[in-house]
Amino acid sequence: MSTAGAASWDKEYASGRYHREPPVAFVADILAAAGQVGVTSGLYIGCGNGRNYEPLVRGGLDLTGLDVSQVAQPETGQWTQWEGIWHACQ
Repeated sequence: MSTAGAASWDKEYASGRYHREPPVAFVADILAAAGQVGVTSGLYIGCGNGRNYEPLVRGGLDLTGLDVSQVAQPETGQWTQWEGIWHACQ
């Protein structure tokens, strides 16, 4: 992604977008589908502040998360540490 694209996402997260929002409903569908086919790990591109990443990890998936936003990443790191989940979006 371009620097402008990353800056755009940084601006979105700095404005409070997605802050403390619940995960989207399809997280349950992803967990169900992964269980049906035996998928236990993966790469989550665009994990943002972790609002969808966290319940996927709690649901049993071993994920590596990537995101371009330097603003969203610290928020993800906060919940991964204090909730005892040692995964992090990078």
